[in-house]
Amino acid sequence: MAVVTSIFNQAGGVAKSTLTLNLGYTLSQAGQRVLLVDFDPQGSLTVFLGFEPWDLPVTVYDTLMGNYSTKESLISVLEQAIVSAHQMDLLPANRRLGKAELELFTAMNRERKLAAMLDPLKDRYDWILIDCPPSLGLLSVSALTASNGVLVPVETEYKSWVGTDLLLETITLVRREINPGLSIFGFIPTKHTRTKSQHQRVLKAMREQLASVGMVFDPIPNATAFADASEAGQPLMLYDRRHVALQALQSLASTLLSTHTGVGELVAATDVKQSTSRNSSKAKVKS
Repeated sequence: MAVVTSIFNQAGGVAKSTLTLNLGYTLSQAGQRVLLVDFDPQGSLTVFLGFEPWDLPVTVYDTLMGNYSTKESLISVLEQAIVSAHQMDLLPANRRLGKAELELFTAMNRERKLAAMLDPLKDRYDWILIDCPPSLGLLSVSALTASNGVLVPVETEYKSWVGTDLLLETITLVRREINPGLSIFGFIPTKHTRTKSQHQRVLKAMREQLASVGMVFDPIPNATAFADASEAGQPLMLYDRRHVALQALQSLASTLLSTHTGVGELVAATDVKQSTSRNSSKAKVKS
């Protein structure tokens, strides 16, 4: 069964989509079957994988909001929606997904709609990574409800760090009221620059204050290569297979694999062949 994992932070610009894409690809290089779910109406993950969101006739919105009389009818729509790129599958999104929050407002079991939609796919994949929107609204709650665990990217800037308490309160509420099995897989410092003193202070605070809540992984460095790779519709490992940022991604993926699946070492980034396909001061937080 797939390990369903939300990449979640209510703040924007913390590299959620970039992390989802690159973590997914790193896992795929370990032989894992990976499904990425773009659950953000902005559709950034869809764009980063080289697709034009409005050119896709079926998206996650259609699979989420459809009325299905049978499991087979749901699977049929899912298969129409899923596209493939770089040895991963993707449930894409566009701005139509933004309507779902309003349309689901009066629905029964609205928080569980995504979980029910993903259920037929769990035996087809090893990992399902959900790129959450930058909000604490219904879409994010639905993603957390559907997940086994959550990874929290936190930019090593003070403005991002100060929102961590509210984020943890949301996770705690979902765990208490809806999904008692939800775990915090860890916190990922992102967009980190070692030469910036504020970044170093925030990283130190994360390691000191969040270690009792979840693992704090190695920081992902701030690098323009991530944006360049996304512009090219590629994971960083394909765009620049010797980039220093790949070390942190590989460490993250290896830890997740060994902790949650028992899989051993990943292949080295330098062993991955290039692909020619574009599309194929803060109060202590509480647990």
